[in-house]
Amino acid sequence: MYLTDTTIDAPSGGAPWPGQLTASPVRLRPTLLGLSSAHPPFEVTMQESWERLFKHMSPQVPFAQRIIQSTAVQKRHIMWDPDMLPQVCAMLTGDRMAAHAEAVIDVASRSINRAINGIDKGRIGSFVMACSTGYVNPGPDLLLAKELGLRSDLRRTFIGHMGCYAALNVIKVAMDSVAVRPEELVICNCTELSSAHVRNSPMPGEDPMESLITQALFGDASVSMLIGSAPEGRGIQFLRTHTEQLYDQHTMMSLNVGNQSFWMTLAAGVPAVLQENIDGFLEKLLQPLGLSPRDVTHWGIHPGGPKILRVLGKQLALGPAQLRASWDVLASAGNCASATVLLVLENILRVDKPRRGDHGVLLTFGPGLTIEGAVLRF
Repeated sequence: MYLTDTTIDAPSGGAPWPGQLTASPVRLRPTLLGLSSAHPPFEVTMQESWERLFKHMSPQVPFAQRIIQSTAVQKRHIMWDPDMLPQVCAMLTGDRMAAHAEAVIDVASRSINRAINGIDKGRIGSFVMACSTGYVNPGPDLLLAKELGLRSDLRRTFIGHMGCYAALNVIKVAMDSVAVRPEELVICNCTELSSAHVRNSPMPGEDPMESLITQALFGDASVSMLIGSAPEGRGIQFLRTHTEQLYDQHTMMSLNVGNQSFWMTLAAGVPAVLQENIDGFLEKLLQPLGLSPRDVTHWGIHPGGPKILRVLGKQLALGPAQLRASWDVLASAGNCASATVLLVLENILRVDKPRRGDHGVLLTFGPGLTIEGAVLRF
């Protein structure tokens, strides 16, 4: 999705916005200029996942089929041909990382190319990328920059192993970049291929039910944004962000590297902790702008799981329409880690078509326990 409606008319006697400066005393804002997603080529329904993988897991979890249905995920994209899943389950971490490194370049390059949509690549001064599902060095950001023909003096920031909230850190780095260098553009990318770590048995010390739930929830996706500077009120703009680390809850969610694969822990109490802390978090996020939750029209809540959406929807008194995009993404793609909240934003733009001046909030959660938020004005 290239957001042509955010192209800025030239000020009198000046050069065209965005990315061009004049001496006019105009306040500039970080502005979303392009947004696009891509997925690996293989799509599986939850029923297919059950037949090919989950019903063969060992040890078997009681009521396993009912548990995976309760995730509300209907289909996901994965990086493997589904016929290969039995062989994939036997792979070790090093072989998974080699396959992951190749797949990331394919899916990320497709989402980036659609997001930048023919922009003069010489204007792209920074590239910020998040990925928690693989590791290689040189990283995919360098290899993608080479493949895309970006400048050799490109500023690169790679954000690894933050998990589901990393998209907001990508956005914050981009906001800082355009604040310092408003004449430049920034590519932002979140690519997560959780299916690299598909297994039919839990890791040593891992709870079998937790293994089943996390593998049923997560899918693969890449989402890219192009961010630049534009005058106040012209386009979809990021107004501010806020972060809270709940240090006392750091054991509730984790991402670990095992001999067979990466694996995740996800405590059942996470939704309750988020419910307890979300009101205070939103006050710190919104109050400096003179806003409250009732002033927010569009909510992009990371669908970490169905219980999170239900609990936060009730706590914030949100209607079905305000949660629709999060539920739709959960059903059609699963939890795609850092890419998920950007899939929700893309869905809001495509389906809800926000009016000029509407406010939106993006909320993400991840290991730490960490809460990240951003305020947008459409």
